[in-house]
Amino acid sequence: MSKEKKNAFLVQGTILALASIMVRFVGIIYRIPLQRLLGDEGMGYYSTAYEIYSVLLILSSFSLPTAISKLVSTRVAKKEYENVRRLFFGGIVIAIVFGGIAAIVLYVFSDNLAHMFKFDESALALRTLAPTLFLVALMGVLRGFFQGFGSTVPTAISQIIEKIVQVALSLILCRHFLKLMAGEELKLSYAAMGATMGNCFGAIAGLLFLVFGYVSIAGFIKKKSRKQKKQIMGYKEIFTLMILTIIPVLLSTTVNNISNICDNFIVGNVLTIKGFSDTEIARMWGILSNKYRTFITLPVSVASALAVSTMPSMSKAVAVGDNKLAMNKIGLSVRFVYLFSAPCAVGVMILANPLLQLLYYDGVTGNEMGTYLLWIGCVTIILSSLVAITNAILQGLGHLNMPVIHCVIGLVVHIIVAVACMMIFNLSIYSIVVAEIALTVTVLILNFRFIFINYDYRQEIKRTFVIPSICAAIMGCFISATYYLLRIFTHSRVILLMIPFVVAVVVYFVMLFVLGGLNEQEIEQFPKGRYIIKFYKMLHLIK
Repeated sequence: MSKEKKNAFLVQGTILALASIMVRFVGIIYRIPLQRLLGDEGMGYYSTAYEIYSVLLILSSFSLPTAISKLVSTRVAKKEYENVRRLFFGGIVIAIVFGGIAAIVLYVFSDNLAHMFKFDESALALRTLAPTLFLVALMGVLRGFFQGFGSTVPTAISQIIEKIVQVALSLILCRHFLKLMAGEELKLSYAAMGATMGNCFGAIAGLLFLVFGYVSIAGFIKKKSRKQKKQIMGYKEIFTLMILTIIPVLLSTTVNNISNICDNFIVGNVLTIKGFSDTEIARMWGILSNKYRTFITLPVSVASALAVSTMPSMSKAVAVGDNKLAMNKIGLSVRFVYLFSAPCAVGVMILANPLLQLLYYDGVTGNEMGTYLLWIGCVTIILSSLVAITNAILQGLGHLNMPVIHCVIGLVVHIIVAVACMMIFNLSIYSIVVAEIALTVTVLILNFRFIFINYDYRQEIKRTFVIPSICAAIMGCFISATYYLLRIFTHSRVILLMIPFVVAVVVYFVMLFVLGGLNEQEIEQFPKGRYIIKFYKMLHLIK
């Protein structure tokens, strides 16, 4: 197999990663005008509804794309196209059942759920979000299906379409209901409902695009499926296999999200014992959940996108018994993630204050605390990204339960460290960031240890970790110098952020090539890689 084919999966990962960056970036920008429309109280209703919706989304269909892509890729590798077709229809049935049940539960019990969280005004928004659960479940099957065939393009485009439609209509409908209900007691409740309507319309747009994509290749798959005469799977076997594949992924995802719920509980209860007022606790939690986690989760979501695209490729290599190729993909994926996450961590650390000043310029004290949180927690960008990719590697190699076990162990460590830091060391909200570092370090050590022991695998160190770290450090020096030099001439928040960012990108990739962290063949694997090579040639870095 050619080196180009072996590395081609990085292109798919990069495409999905770029789409994830765009979607996340739009999501960050979207919260600024939404906050101005709804205010703190309205955002409380909106956020509460969205949190409840997110829990049901995880339980009903969040793991479907990963599970479907893994199962489909394995059958594609074996040329079992009839089984591929049956897996798709089986996935649709599961999506209809679980997505439908979740939607009905959310709609019927919206008042009860809102009351349980002490936000009765969120009930309207919850009811509006109910159909979205059903639509997202169907989208999950289609996205997993395309990824199983080795193409992340439909997923990437559908994500972008979904997000753009959601953001545009959310703001339009939110503003509409604010005007329509002006002077009414439930004005903000209806405005929050309008904001959540955008999610439903976005899901419809994304689903329509995916359905169109499937229809365009359905004939080809049906023609191929007629040639398969042996080893045809029954639907009972398919449903059993899907459930057994979904459950570990679901448990892993649930465990990861439980940590946020635990954090909320720990902060509220322990800080109350320590004498903090409800207002102080709410304010600190808001800074952590919005100003800190927004910038930490953005780069991590990119790594997660790469992780999702890695699993089908890994599963396919294992299915055909090509362990050498599987090990090669492990090395490439880990290296690719570190190449991306290391400069992100350095950039967030140095530009933390300019970022917060640009997007959240309404509170100096809040921005100061947010800056300190980002300084301490920027390393979790690297750690969480590596955890995401190693979890995907373990699942792709067939060890679906190991990420769950490791995450549970990490969660126990997380809780112990968080409580200890608050009770003994009086670190207040900073305890959560320290605990997140402890959690990711624990899971990462356990993941790598399992891979090393069971596959006699050793990660290449110099080009994976050493060179990117040196390049990121040099980049950091250039960012600092550029930022403080610009402050002499301008106080524009946009200029103070954007110019150092451009300098960072150029310096990092130039140094990466100069020090041997990337070569011309590897650059070609990136989308539009030939343009990057032209840039390097312009700088006379490539002959």
